[in-house]
Amino acid sequence: MTAVWRIAAHALWFTDRDLGVLEAGWAPPEPFSVRDEEAYVVPPTYSREQLFGYLDHCRRRADELFADLTDAHAAADLPEQHRNGGTSLAAILVQGAMHLQLHSAQIRTFLRAQGIRCSDE
Repeated sequence: MTAVWRIAAHALWFTDRDLGVLEAGWAPPEPFSVRDEEAYVVPPTYSREQLFGYLDHCRRRADELFADLTDAHAAADLPEQHRNGGTSLAAILVQGAMHLQLHSAQIRTFLRAQGIRCSDE
């Protein structure tokens, strides 16, 4: 099961990062770290409760971002100094949704292989 929680942590970290693309000093909420997804760094194993808290955090961030999002804002390119510089906010958000879909499918596949069904099945 540790692999499932690791995939969930990875997906949430990048979702939070993508939702915070316009923040210069972005950092995930404690106990998560900006270094959790650096190459060759194995982040700590987070608890189920911590991950569900991070999920709630990401939901709030998404609600806030989309509440004020205009077509012009979504179409604007991110500054060149950003890790996705020159890419529109809309493209980042679509890529993020695809990233979440990929990892949620991986988690579902793992759970089904263990005989566990999701509540929507």
